[in-house]
Amino acid sequence: VADIFGSNTLGPTDMGYFLTQMGLPIRAATLLENTEGEERENMQAAIHRLMHPSQMGSLFKVLCWRTQGVPDPAGFQNTFFQ
Repeated sequence: VADIFGSNTLGPTDMGYFLTQMGLPIRAATLLENTEGEERENMQAAIHRLMHPSQMGSLFKVLCWRTQGVPDPAGFQNTFFQ
């Protein structure tokens, strides 16, 4: 369908891979440095749920629809899913 509109798609790719490419592990580490107790545990659980392959990390996919000639957007650069 994208080709009809002069576009193409990238992906799908696993959400965990996409979030890693977007820098979530680095951002999460920074946030975790400033939290403790139950808030820290909840944040760690949420990060695990979003990124782990047995959770949303591989169960959910990310797809990009882009105009031809535009560079690959963040999170899809140099992926093997093209």
